[in-house]
Amino acid sequence: MKRILIATALLAASPAFAQTAAPAPFYLGLDGNYLNLKVPMDSPPGGFNGRYDLKNNTSAVRLFGGYQFTPNWAVELGYLSSGSFSMSETDAFGTVQSNMKISGLELSGVYKFTQGVSGLFLKAGVTQFKVKGSSRDTATGTGVVTTDSGSISGSGALFGIGYETTLSGSLSGRIGFTRYQRVAGESDANINAVYLGLKYNF
Repeated sequence: MKRILIATALLAASPAFAQTAAPAPFYLGLDGNYLNLKVPMDSPPGGFNGRYDLKNNTSAVRLFGGYQFTPNWAVELGYLSSGSFSMSETDAFGTVQSNMKISGLELSGVYKFTQGVSGLFLKAGVTQFKVKGSSRDTATGTGVVTTDSGSISGSGALFGIGYETTLSGSLSGRIGFTRYQRVAGESDANINAVYLGLKYNF
């Protein structure tokens, strides 16, 4: 009887029988993003006759935090802040140079696969972004310069796909793609984002 009790205790203490601790439900993270802005091909006004250049790629940083309430489902809140997108228009009357930056919040539901391709995840949610811009208009001939600035805010949507893997202990790495629709409420402004980041569970 004593031998049976000892054997049972040894089996319970072995790795095969040890219980795996559930991952911590709260997490924080940081993503580095590469953004590509999609705007209509007819963005210059109709009848525009000149040169039109658009720098529609820039970088962005996204801070995020979330709560994993089941092994598959989590809710995530993020804050995105981008670098500058720029545009230049030149015609017979002068040159207009514009810059804009995007920042704001996003709230998503995240579904993580635990079978099949474990670590693959899908997300969808809503955004509340602000676009801040400034312009500089230099008149041909006179060289007179006028400047202007402003901002717009509005809601939009997002959806994406990514892959997450454990790097060490509570630290994970992420890579993924997010599509932002109706940026700052503008129906014809969309962004594709590719990102690489870190996530820490606590």
